[in-house]
Amino acid sequence: MTNHPHAITLDLGGTFVKYALISNSGEILFQRKLPIGGEITREDTLDVIKNSIQQVIDEAEKGNVELKGIGIGTLGIVDNGVVLGGTENLDRWHNVDLGTIYSNMFDLPVFVDNDANVMGLGEVSFGAVKDCSDVVFLTIGIGIGGAIVINGQLYGGYKNRGGELGT
Repeated sequence: MTNHPHAITLDLGGTFVKYALISNSGEILFQRKLPIGGEITREDTLDVIKNSIQQVIDEAEKGNVELKGIGIGTLGIVDNGVVLGGTENLDRWHNVDLGTIYSNMFDLPVFVDNDANVMGLGEVSFGAVKDCSDVVFLTIGIGIGGAIVINGQLYGGYKNRGGELGT
């Protein structure tokens, strides 16, 4: 591994948390996933996220990798790093300030948004639609979600619900 800037990425879904160490060019250097959901409590979910982030930090330290931040994609409606609600898949997953919790815990900047929005940003930055300026994404899993990119920018819409294409 190199000493170029890298980030911790985390995708929190209804059944798994997937996490990785990724370079600024999109190269995945380390990745894992853990099952979650079912009867897991809000506190348990927060602990799984914390432990996942710590595991990536430990891996980065082994490789002398510089970390620039943490990106979290989560179920639900998110505004300014706070999960407002909108999901029944996780216990009490509303009014959860993920940005502040993990920024304070790990002393790194934390970006938090809806998982479909983050997927859309990833595809525009590194994926199949890298050279496209206007794209609509649809995700189908435990629920249905979506993201809209217009002129290369994620469209949030009214109260950050612009990409809420499903239920």
